[in-house]
Amino acid sequence: MNEQQQNFVKNIMENSDGSEKRIGDFVIRNDYGSHAYYVGPGGDVVIPEEVGKADLNFTFESSRNIFSLQFPGTVTRLSDFFRFGSKETIEKLVFEEGLEAIWGGSFFANCKSLKEVLLPQSLEYLGQGAFKKTPWYEQNVEIIDGCHYLGRFLVDSDKAIKHAVVRSGTVMICANAFRGRTELIGVSIPDSVHTLGQMAFCGCVSLEKIILPESVKRVEESCFTNCPALRSIEVLNTNVAFAHNALGSKMSKALYYPDHAYIPIEIPGSGVEKLLFAHCYLTSRERFSPELQAFNDAVVKKNKSKLLELVMETGNLAALQAIAPFALNAANIDKLVELAQRKGATEFTAFLLEWRGKNISTADRDRQAAKELNRDPLSATELKKLWNTKKLPDGTLGITSYKGNESEIVIPASIGKAKVTVICREAFSASDYSPVGKKVSEEQRAVRKAIRSVRIPLGVTKIEISAFECCDHLEHVYMPVSMKDVSGAFYGCNQLTIHAPAGSYAEQYAKENNIPFVAE
Repeated sequence: MNEQQQNFVKNIMENSDGSEKRIGDFVIRNDYGSHAYYVGPGGDVVIPEEVGKADLNFTFESSRNIFSLQFPGTVTRLSDFFRFGSKETIEKLVFEEGLEAIWGGSFFANCKSLKEVLLPQSLEYLGQGAFKKTPWYEQNVEIIDGCHYLGRFLVDSDKAIKHAVVRSGTVMICANAFRGRTELIGVSIPDSVHTLGQMAFCGCVSLEKIILPESVKRVEESCFTNCPALRSIEVLNTNVAFAHNALGSKMSKALYYPDHAYIPIEIPGSGVEKLLFAHCYLTSRERFSPELQAFNDAVVKKNKSKLLELVMETGNLAALQAIAPFALNAANIDKLVELAQRKGATEFTAFLLEWRGKNISTADRDRQAAKELNRDPLSATELKKLWNTKKLPDGTLGITSYKGNESEIVIPASIGKAKVTVICREAFSASDYSPVGKKVSEEQRAVRKAIRSVRIPLGVTKIEISAFECCDHLEHVYMPVSMKDVSGAFYGCNQLTIHAPAGSYAEQYAKENNIPFVAE
């Protein structure tokens, strides 16, 4: 039990001795906390300030003949449990400045004689159904472009509304305001709204996108449940608080939270909802206590593959930095770098390259490439037996020839500590003519002609002229996004298909040379 809960229990215990005192027509009794009870004759009732400090939930439950009722400024909130027995007779309600919230689900609804209500500017929250089906409500509700307003509160909407532009100055979109509006496609929310009420957009099956401005602080229970078309929620407030089921358990995983989105509780919910909140948590992990980090990190680790996919999809750099220790490894780092480069995400690319340099050795990457082809990884000594190389001016290596006999070639990302960056002229050439005087045995030529696929690692930037000349059976070459120059390397490779990231130089090269291309 935390300190706040302890103080709450202590207060109840200290005010549960059965004592009572009379203040005008009210009795304050300490029966389980401090409760006020009205014992007057009815008519026009003004609640004294001291009485306003007590619990008013059942104060007027037994009254039947109150005509007007005035609440003092000491009443700051009216709860869901407020009971009022004079619904048939009440004509006027006055709330003084100080009242912040009317939480009641049907607060003063169905009061047939209620014609006058004075609400203070301090009121920021209006519960579901408050004052509905009263003469005052019917006379004071404003309908503007399909939205129904009660002062600063959007309380309802037209059933056939398609586009909602909430007027400036509105502080709350109340519970059920747009519930079941099946034709609603978009909503524009001004930077004055701070709360989206329960089920406010529940069942809006055509709603596709919504932006929550910086003013929004709270999104209540089931606000966006059953919104299957919703693909984008942009959250601009660093401290927005989502109720645990605000999005519903079947929400699309494509929802977007910017880098500063923050859920200030442990990761709740289940299924996709848990995935979304975990994504939000990753953006602000450092703001949580060590205990909550441990709790939430366990959820992240369990869902790391799906979360990493979501992080990459949304371009959330803060989340990527937080999930890196849990999800990045030799098996996925190169593919993620290629994906980031293909998207033009420079910050993502820089972070991934830096992380790879610090945490994944080139030997680890070579071992992973071998594993993908069900081969045992090779040591630097074994690689040197398979490959002839030359040292380039920048200290990296160029592959000059292949000495193995495999038909599926995986070029190493490095040999020893040196990275491979170039496939040199005639390195795999099966031609019987060499303008540079390279001697190739008939046995080597036969091996090269039999090559069917070549996988080139990330980091290689150039393939020089005639590198794969007359490799008659070469069908597939997999190029990385790092490739920048291919100079007439595939003369005589008539069965070739190039595989590479969409939008890369390799795609451009394939199209310019009429070579079939597959985006990967």
